[in-house]
Amino acid sequence: MLTLEQSTKFKISKFINKFLLPFLVYFSLIIVFFIIFYTVFYSTFKQQEIINITIISFATLSILIAYKQITMNADLQRRQLALIGVKTITESNKKHRDEIEKLIDYTNIFKNATTNSKPLNIYEIQNILFEHDSNGELIGKGNHIGEPYKFSEDGKLIHSHIIEILNNFETLAIGILNNVYDETIMKEYFENIIATNYIVYQIHIKYLREYILNYDKYCENFEWLYYEWNKEKKPRKSKR
Repeated sequence: MLTLEQSTKFKISKFINKFLLPFLVYFSLIIVFFIIFYTVFYSTFKQQEIINITIISFATLSILIAYKQITMNADLQRRQLALIGVKTITESNKKHRDEIEKLIDYTNIFKNATTNSKPLNIYEIQNILFEHDSNGELIGKGNHIGEPYKFSEDGKLIHSHIIEILNNFETLAIGILNNVYDETIMKEYFENIIATNYIVYQIHIKYLREYILNYDKYCENFEWLYYEWNKEKKPRKSKR
């Protein structure tokens, strides 16, 4: 999972961009118009002072309008990137799932996990990925550091396709976390997909972290996004 500091930074950035900055822009516009109105109708200032205040007010207004235009362009760009991201991630995941389907009964595994909330357990993952001897026992360690057993030929392919699928979801989460994608569009399209896929892959991710990749932060952004969009399901942190 992301650290509390990283998650807090994301929430603060989201609050500033969506609520605080728009509020400041519109509040500043009201102040500018109020100054102009008061200066013209009620002020006892001299003519030159009125001109100076008016110039400053319109300069401020111009800056605010320019800023608003910049933010609107940035929002438009994020929406466009989000639509591209939706298409790219969807097509990529479908391609890798189709390849896995050729090797194992992936559809039923996926349906069972999402319908019954029973993702693959560690033993099922081992049976899918690794080679067995004539007695049905898993064969020794592989050559790669961290591999607990020897990959079967099909297992290597399945493993590579699953890694690509998980990497796609990790990329999606990183894009949202860093404000590259428009979160509203991504959430509307991917909220259920993220939820169901995390259910399927959560134990697989844990297994990859502990035994194969030996990297405990693998897919932490994907994991964070699942809990960010499903906050009621977030487990309490254990005290250390």
